[in-house]
Amino acid sequence: MQIKGITFVGTRTSARSETGAFVRDVLGLTPLRTTGMDAEVFALPDGSTFAVTSPDGPDDSERTIGFLVEDIAQAADELRAAGVETDDEIAESATQRYLHFRAPDGHLYELVENKRWSTKEDIAAALAALEEAIPGWTRPTAYGLGLSRGDDTAFPVVNVNDHLLPAVVLATICGHTAGTATYQLSDADLASAIALLEPAEACLDYDHPNLQAWRQLRQESGQLVAVFVGRLDDPVADRHDAAFRSRL
Repeated sequence: MQIKGITFVGTRTSARSETGAFVRDVLGLTPLRTTGMDAEVFALPDGSTFAVTSPDGPDDSERTIGFLVEDIAQAADELRAAGVETDDEIAESATQRYLHFRAPDGHLYELVENKRWSTKEDIAAALAALEEAIPGWTRPTAYGLGLSRGDDTAFPVVNVNDHLLPAVVLATICGHTAGTATYQLSDADLASAIALLEPAEACLDYDHPNLQAWRQLRQESGQLVAVFVGRLDDPVADRHDAAFRSRL
């Protein structure tokens, strides 16, 4: 098999809440909203993640490393052919498929495959899963991700009643639920948003202007700002919102 990189590191601990707070407040990693995982997941600037979850038992304090592969089913077959102990079934979240295995050192590891949403049906399913994961989620009338420099905030793409998947991806990273609001994002936040949206690129039935714009924003300097407008007649939240609405 061909390992493409390390995409995930996780730990099981009875001090789950304390460890999660340490990772967030001391290490400064950004929490992510996730679907299909019982864990606190944090973003790193390179797009990889660190997860904290509860142990399965009093003696369970495993750490695990996730190796990224192109085809997890084929990689799993290769592990089993080599006599390696693996999970019986491949599990999945909204964006990944994964399988645990135990190496000769006795420790737990994972194979991870990033999903590819190659059809309209795949996109619709991903949209539904991400929206369901945000309690109280209300689709914005308009939204965009911009870059603030000095007194100016520029938005390479302005979305009005369209591109619903990037909207909920951005909301997932920001923690946005409904209404009109603005959020400042870190480089790690942007990397996580890109990683969450990238599986949609496999669908050639749609253009992906937001994904292209977000990648370009990674190359530029300034403060990243996300703007969500619940209704066009909502009061303007701040100067970033004002700059955004001037583009509508």
